[in-house]
Amino acid sequence: MGARRQPLTFIITTAGFDKTSVCFNEYEYAKQILNNLLTNDEYFCIIYEPDDIKDIWVFLSEYKELLTLQNADLKRLKKLEDKINSIIFQANPNLNISVKDSYLKSRLQEGLDKPYQRTDILTKNLNIWTQASEVWISSERWLKSYAHQDIDMEKLKGRKACIGLDLATTRDIAAYSLCFDSIEDGPYILLPRFFMPKYNIRQRSKEDKVPYELWAQEGLITLTDGDIIDFDIIEASILNDAKNYEIIEIAYDPWKAIEIVTHLENEGFKMQQIRQSFAVGGLSEGTSLFEKTIDEKKLLHGNNKVLNWMIGCCEVKTDGKDNYLPIKPDRRKTYKRIDGVVASIMALHTVIKNHFEPSTQSIYETQGLFIL
Repeated sequence: MGARRQPLTFIITTAGFDKTSVCFNEYEYAKQILNNLLTNDEYFCIIYEPDDIKDIWVFLSEYKELLTLQNADLKRLKKLEDKINSIIFQANPNLNISVKDSYLKSRLQEGLDKPYQRTDILTKNLNIWTQASEVWISSERWLKSYAHQDIDMEKLKGRKACIGLDLATTRDIAAYSLCFDSIEDGPYILLPRFFMPKYNIRQRSKEDKVPYELWAQEGLITLTDGDIIDFDIIEASILNDAKNYEIIEIAYDPWKAIEIVTHLENEGFKMQQIRQSFAVGGLSEGTSLFEKTIDEKKLLHGNNKVLNWMIGCCEVKTDGKDNYLPIKPDRRKTYKRIDGVVASIMALHTVIKNHFEPSTQSIYETQGLFIL
């Protein structure tokens, strides 16, 4: 370059998701020039990106819902439509020439239906830099799913339920969730249980900036004595729940679970292993069902604070074939935990499977013969 009289270099790219890359550094430099924070008369830059995409999936969901209503608020509908059109145009100046408006809108619809596609859509279709993984279910979506309604514990007594069990390392958070079947097209109901070692709970709350100690005082987390989780306490809690509810099946992640599974089998519980994988029968199947149930507003979770926090921590990964499942955080590097989410996915999946599986028995075995 230095040997030429008027050297010229072009850099043309869309956004990406690696914010440690040279490309992102170049983007940041260009932004500073465009915002008059830096001056470089030999550096021309232009960036086509939306002014604001905050809560894009939330208002897209609202727009989609309004389209289905007969008495929709037309002013609100028009406002959302204008916002969507503006976002698309700002990121695509060659709209309807090199890329069609209809295609981009179908991509946004795809992102609404398939969260694991959102990173690709935001970076390649809207030119927005993101993280490699995005939060799977936003707090807005989660809280719209029956969060406003309290769970009537008395009415749950005696009802059938399935359990999802996700054990932690002995020094972390373990969880299981009870899930009750939908009755007369009502919601599925989640009752999550969380367990942590009592030792150093105050220090961990400060270090992680997560109110474990407060949640324990509110009865949302059960603390076990010592510096490791006592799995006997978890087992005792399940046995106690079995006195109040009819436990049909317990789904579990096999990691660290051999001993407690053996004990529960000896107590007469039906146990079902679910591996955290994309394979048939793995966690991926339940993950898509869980999201679908939330978006249909058919999951009553009682606004549990611990589960709310874990939902906000939860990211997903895909196998590239429309299958996805939650990513377990690296416990050595982050405070994020998703054990309650994994347990709830397994519990809901097991309930739906039990509810919709047709009986394999003959009608003659269940009702006998009626002779005229």
